[in-house]
Amino acid sequence: MIFLAAFVFVSLTPEFLHRHDFDRAFMAYYRNPTLENSAALRGQRRINDCINLSSNGVAALALTSCGYGIYGLIHSISSGVKRARAFRNQA
Repeated sequence: MIFLAAFVFVSLTPEFLHRHDFDRAFMAYYRNPTLENSAALRGQRRINDCINLSSNGVAALALTSCGYGIYGLIHSISSGVKRARAFRNQA
């Protein structure tokens, strides 16, 4: 559930992907809007969407891992402090 929330958060952030193959397909369609050029442009858009999806997944995984790491570090430090206080109160 946390990964899903991180994925949605990362997906909502704007990103820019510049690929020369997409530029070539776009310019070919812009100059001559035929069915062949339209199909090439749709194919390049699909590739861009797959790249964006995979990069969003990796970023969400990194965000989730860092969050769990920070949570674990804070939890271990606080439990160590609690044990030290309990030991000092017993003595």
